[in-house]
Amino acid sequence: MAGAGRAGAGRAGRAAAAGAGARVQIAQAKRQAALAAALVAPAVVPLAAQAAATPSLTNAINSVLAGAAVLGAIGGAVVGVSNFDKTERR
Repeated sequence: MAGAGRAGAGRAGRAAAAGAGARVQIAQAKRQAALAAALVAPAVVPLAAQAAATPSLTNAINSVLAGAAVLGAIGGAVVGVSNFDKTERR
């Protein structure tokens, strides 16, 4: 019976060692990901600086927003009139 207790302790020890190994691997993976992000970040920064909107793009976006506002106003007017002026059918 004493041997069975030791066998159980051995399994627990191996499981704890495996858990520690997994934690080390996770920590190494996190360090590698952080290093990769640090190396890629300087290459992306110039792209962000060039992403400024041109005047023609700004005008196009403003015209789309103005069109949406006009369509919204027309839709609101149609809904308002249809609710205010009910028709009765016989």
